[in-house]
Amino acid sequence: MSAPPHGGEPGAVPLLRPGDPVPDFRFRNHLGEWVRLSDYWRERPTVFTFVRHFLCPFCRLQLARLQKRYREITDLGAQVVVVGMGDPQQTARFRDTLHLTFPMLCDVEEESYNALGLIRHDYTVEGVVKDLQATVPLALKLMARGEYGRVLRAGNKTRMGGTLIVDTAGRVIHFHRDEDMGDHATVEELTDALAGHRARRAA
Repeated sequence: MSAPPHGGEPGAVPLLRPGDPVPDFRFRNHLGEWVRLSDYWRERPTVFTFVRHFLCPFCRLQLARLQKRYREITDLGAQVVVVGMGDPQQTARFRDTLHLTFPMLCDVEEESYNALGLIRHDYTVEGVVKDLQATVPLALKLMARGEYGRVLRAGNKTRMGGTLIVDTAGRVIHFHRDEDMGDHATVEELTDALAGHRARRAA
């Protein structure tokens, strides 16, 4: 699909493991307010979902699934926070068009993406063609079902996403680093990790 990844290449940034401390970044949210990641994880375990650019149909589908099954996550005492690369205005529009109820944060400079080692690909012409072949059919399918929402542009098309679950002490419960645009943590993967964390705490 692309040339070798960098920015998130294995070995370039140590991959966070369960129990590792999580960097506490400060970003604006979709309302334009300054918040820290710790403002969320201190309340309850938090699933931070890092999305690619806002046009990505795989990310939109992932967020739709999280929203549809959000109750399964809250029933385990956790919450979801989405991190994207748009500014507050762009992010608010994206959140609205997908009818999301969880907050979104704005990492315009990709600070957290770099710190977490989320993969960034140097796309070749061949890679761009393959990406279009993967994304356009899915986007059209979602549009035909009325599930894509408005066309909104923001973010870095070469950056992959990931999902990080953090406990109330600011330590990693689970980390899924996406290897490509269609690779996302499933809801089952997240609920299993949260259920395991709850069981360990109760033991």
